[in-house]
Amino acid sequence: MLKGLTVKSTKKYPLYTHDLRRLAEIAKIDLDIQQRKYLDKIFTFNIAGRYADAKFEFYKKYNKKEYVQRYLKITENLLLWLKKEFQKK
Repeated sequence: MLKGLTVKSTKKYPLYTHDLRRLAEIAKIDLDIQQRKYLDKIFTFNIAGRYADAKFEFYKKYNKKEYVQRYLKITENLLLWLKKEFQKK
C-alpha cells in the first residue's frame, strides 16, 4: 500500500526499499508518533523474516500468540487508514 502511495504521490517508480516509514515520508503521508513507531516495529518484522539468523531470534522473541495478534491488529488498522488516505489523493 505504501509503495502504491509513493507512486501516486511522486509519479515515479518506487524506491527499492521496505522501510515503511521512509515510504510514508516519500508519499507525503502525515504520521503521528504512534504510527511512526508502529511502522518502525513492523519494518523490523520484515527484516527478521528475510535473514536466517534474524528469523531465529525473531521467533524466539516474538513467538507469543498475544504479541502476534496485537501487531496483526495494528497492521490491519494501519492498512485501513492508508486505504482511506489512498482514496483521498
